[in-house]
Amino acid sequence: MLRAGLVLVTGWLAVLLAAGAVQAAPMGSDIPTQAAYLAQKLRDNPVYISDQLPRAVPRSTAPAFAREARRLGVPTYVVVLPYTSAGGLGSGLLAQVHDRLGRKGLYVSLSELGLGDVQTYGVSVPGAADASTATMYEMPHDATARESFQHFVDVLTSGQAHQRAEKGRDEYGGAYNRNEPPKLHTDPVDRENQSFLTGAVVVGVPLAALLITSYAMRRRRIRRADSPAASNGSGSSDSSGGSGGSGGSRGGKKNAAGSTSAGAKVSFAKGDEPKKAGGVKSSPPHAAGAETGPPKTTGSTKTTSAKTSSAQTGGIKDGRSKAGSTHPSGTKSSGTKSGAAKTGSTKPGSTKHGTHKTTNRPGSTSRPGSNSRPGSASRPTSSSREQSFPLLLGALVLAGLLAFAASLVFHDTTSGDGSVPTAADMRARIDRVADGLRRDPLYVDPESPSPLDATQRSQLHGQLSALHVTALVTALPTSMDDESGGNADLLAKSLHDRLHRESLFVLANPTSGSLDVINYGTHVDAGYLFNRPHDLQYSDGGSALGPRLSKLLTYLDKAPASKTAGSPNAPSPASDPVAAQKLPGLFTGDFGPGLFSGSLAALLLFGVVVAVWAIVRWLAGLRRPAGAGAAPEAPVEPRPAWLRRTARLEVAALTTALEPTAMAEESRRRAWECLDAAALLIDGDSDGLIDADATPVGLACAITLARVGRTAVQDPAAAEYVCYRNPLHGAATEREQKRPAGGGKPVSMPVCAACRETPGAVLRLPGSDGHGRRGHAAYPTLPGPLATLADGARIDQLTRDVREYFGVQ
Repeated sequence: MLRAGLVLVTGWLAVLLAAGAVQAAPMGSDIPTQAAYLAQKLRDNPVYISDQLPRAVPRSTAPAFAREARRLGVPTYVVVLPYTSAGGLGSGLLAQVHDRLGRKGLYVSLSELGLGDVQTYGVSVPGAADASTATMYEMPHDATARESFQHFVDVLTSGQAHQRAEKGRDEYGGAYNRNEPPKLHTDPVDRENQSFLTGAVVVGVPLAALLITSYAMRRRRIRRADSPAASNGSGSSDSSGGSGGSGGSRGGKKNAAGSTSAGAKVSFAKGDEPKKAGGVKSSPPHAAGAETGPPKTTGSTKTTSAKTSSAQTGGIKDGRSKAGSTHPSGTKSSGTKSGAAKTGSTKPGSTKHGTHKTTNRPGSTSRPGSNSRPGSASRPTSSSREQSFPLLLGALVLAGLLAFAASLVFHDTTSGDGSVPTAADMRARIDRVADGLRRDPLYVDPESPSPLDATQRSQLHGQLSALHVTALVTALPTSMDDESGGNADLLAKSLHDRLHRESLFVLANPTSGSLDVINYGTHVDAGYLFNRPHDLQYSDGGSALGPRLSKLLTYLDKAPASKTAGSPNAPSPASDPVAAQKLPGLFTGDFGPGLFSGSLAALLLFGVVVAVWAIVRWLAGLRRPAGAGAAPEAPVEPRPAWLRRTARLEVAALTTALEPTAMAEESRRRAWECLDAAALLIDGDSDGLIDADATPVGLACAITLARVGRTAVQDPAAAEYVCYRNPLHGAATEREQKRPAGGGKPVSMPVCAACRETPGAVLRLPGSDGHGRRGHAAYPTLPGPLATLADGARIDQLTRDVREYFGVQ
């Protein structure tokens, strides 16, 4: 009986022990290790891709890896795991997988960062290690796992694995990987930069080209207008349209610089005698019908016009003296304008005392019915518009071409290697974890190194079974490349939707050590869960995951009950993987700010170009100030634009030269007389501006007077005569013998030093040949006081002729 009792007890103990063993099986005794799990997967398929990387390496791309592996000609086993699970070089993971798989071949591990480890077992693959090294150096950081494996196969099959490994090590190796290969893909940040650059180039380059080209063309026109070589050609024409022939014209175009309209300032009486304002008459300088020319100084030529101050004659801006300035004698200038000069301010078309009055400048002719304003040709506004239109059109075309070229260069529309995850790829991990939680409330990711040993698993199972609420624990790494985008709340919601169980979901991340508790339907106080200790939420870097999970379960077991079931806020949905790979358009985003920045850059560049060019011109002496000692610029056939500009500068320089008080009486007298005469010629309105109807002859005469006046400031004796060949040369310091055209004894004529050494051409100015034809004619043949210099007249005679021409005493 006792023996029977012992046998019965022993049998019952055996049953209990067997039941305990069966119950303990899920707690860890039969849980496969990471290597065993991967070996089992490779036994089914030589390419295994983790379901934790659907956004970076979709499982549906496994056939592409298999195709590349077949190119090697040896059995190849490829494992793609998250970087935190792959181990990397020296981890021994591939050796463990081979030991459990027991098959010869080339073993390759990869992660979302690229190639990880390469090992060969039982086969000869020369250059495998070198190909791995070359791939590591040659592939940029944005290369995908598929591109890295393809590159590895390319290098290994090229037969130059060793050479490429050494080259890559020399080029991209070194401390801190000092050199980085260029990126393979365009990401959203790159696209924003491309849009900004495109906007800046599309508007900046054409605008800078337009501004700089316009400036260069303007400078070229000025150089051509100022250049003696440009004015020397017999066939050259002035800017107002005259032909280059002597007195000739082309196409019937009129030289506006030498003509006046019916609405000019003062009319002429018979014999071209200037009328005097207020009915004051003067004796005609010539008999009626005589040739128009500078009035001769005779005793019968007297005027009763009111006198004006020298400030009126020097009224051009640039700092000339104002009203009330005096001559050296302390009295106001004797040279005053007559009433004709006063009435010259009458606007075209206005009448005074029933008489329409116009003023003719020296060298101008009045044509009845003419409506062209003198000097209007010197303001080529229509011509400028005609020239600017092609430039604007060219800038627009250039902008369009640059935009088209940018769309070809920055043609990427998606980021990555083109791998798009399928719906099955996106739900694979959720299906795997949910299936594991259905069998066991504690799920540990088999693809990753286990953070829990068998003892810890057994302890956690016991705590889970003793909890008064249902809890499901997962030890699973999360990343931005998984289906939830690294969102633990979204992962818990997906698991709840798949399991349809009211439970506390405890998500433990072995990588970061974080612990998240999400309540779906259990009656646990929400504040208690939220206010749990810090170490039960975040890792302090020292505690292992197992003890912290055990402490958390103990804390949950003490949670107070709640009357209402917990229901978390709905988490934000994860981004669409297809939309996440799509790049924004090139002409969106920062394209607008790029346009603005490009405009500013173009303006800045234009300013720099102008400033640099001005400095270069200054250093090269191209912008010498008037009277700097260099030979004055004196084209043979100056253009009206050059005459107007030079007249303004020369008169301003003479005005400045008259400012010092320490000056010889003769110098001051002659310089002031030159300034007064020049002002009469070009500033009839006394408004400080060159008159719009100032004729080329008058402008040339004013330039001559201003240049001689500045010479008189330094040496009055040297300013007695003017070069008769080209008065623009200034004061004459030499003499030459000139034989009269009709024969006879040679006459001594004043010339400048340059014309004495090499006789220069006679000055030719835009004017009329007397028959209505426009062109350039020798200045002695043109009406006006300037012609007296061709006979070798003194400068004092020229100033007297100018005053008499305008009826000023």
